[in-house]
Amino acid sequence: MRSTTTSIRIKGRGQARAGCGQCGQAGVGRVLGHQIIATALGAKLKSGDAPEIGFAPIKCIDKHDYFSMWNKTVDVLHWHNDVVSLPEGAQPLARSAKTKVQAFRFGSALGMQFHLEVTPTLLEEWLDESSMVKDLKAAGGSKSQLREAFAEYNPQLQPLADQVFSSFAARCNSYGQNLAQAQQADRRCVRFRLLRSAGGDSQVAALPAGLGDVPATLVTYADL
Repeated sequence: MRSTTTSIRIKGRGQARAGCGQCGQAGVGRVLGHQIIATALGAKLKSGDAPEIGFAPIKCIDKHDYFSMWNKTVDVLHWHNDVVSLPEGAQPLARSAKTKVQAFRFGSALGMQFHLEVTPTLLEEWLDESSMVKDLKAAGGSKSQLREAFAEYNPQLQPLADQVFSSFAARCNSYGQNLAQAQQADRRCVRFRLLRSAGGDSQVAALPAGLGDVPATLVTYADL
């Protein structure tokens, strides 16, 4: 995992910062995704002082529209060994006793080191994995303790998870609609340029069949 994220950081830092800065373009990273976004933005990835596995509180230290329902302190599920530093220019959102960067925001990107996506079914799949159970026990936990903690905290976490992922989906939908409108505007602009280069409206019939459906980027690099 470390070599992968380091490679992404080296190759994609400038593109990542540009993409995260685009208005309306949303991105959410959980755990590994959180680390990939952070390292792509120039953050450092390293092993934590100790594995963070099981339920433990995070402290919300700043506001985010995805987190409007969250209390100042929330117990969430952790399962990670590595941690990242805060990317330059990013806004820290949450921390825990063992991990300084539990959540951050950079432009339209949101990174979360903890697990919000876990359902009862997924939890049982994890607990059927011998390697994960070994890590859990090494961190001082047990299957029964984790099940009990999940039953206690999941009812509180579910609406928070719904808010984060629903907000992300809504922003993606909005970005997609804006992108489609921009592409349509580009196509109209390309058609106008083709008409002008052809000599006027009388030349519309001379356009190749289906040209109006070609993405503007392809048309632009054709014969204009």
